[in-house]
Amino acid sequence: MNYLAAVAALAEHAIARKVAAGRPDSEDEKTLKEMAAQIRKKIAREDVSLPDVPGKVPEKAGLTAPGMGPNASDACVKCGLCAAKCPVGAIDPISMKPDSKKCISCMRCISVCPVGAKKLGKAVTSLGGVALGVLCANRKECELFL
Repeated sequence: MNYLAAVAALAEHAIARKVAAGRPDSEDEKTLKEMAAQIRKKIAREDVSLPDVPGKVPEKAGLTAPGMGPNASDACVKCGLCAAKCPVGAIDPISMKPDSKKCISCMRCISVCPVGAKKLGKAVTSLGGVALGVLCANRKECELFL
């Protein structure tokens, strides 16, 4: 799939809520509106050049370890919401099992599960929050790739 533009935008982490808490904020909203205007201008120019997006899309932050991705418990009703909402398609929509090679440990599946069937232990959640807190200690700004 080809893209005309890409945006890296910050948002509060789905599980470690202290990481990027309150993001996107009003400053981000202003920046994102400006970026949208730049994208609209590119489209109006009929510029179909591909953006130079660094890294892998999306790129693992180096925090993922085998088995760190959440598995479904017996409470899973196989509704498929976690598979549908996974940003990298790491959850098989039939078995509901995550592919550890694709999983970026974003924990979106945990945050969207309507029955709470996807979980991580408290120790893993706490350690992940600490690691993300260090990694994300300084404010990062949104980025536009045209």
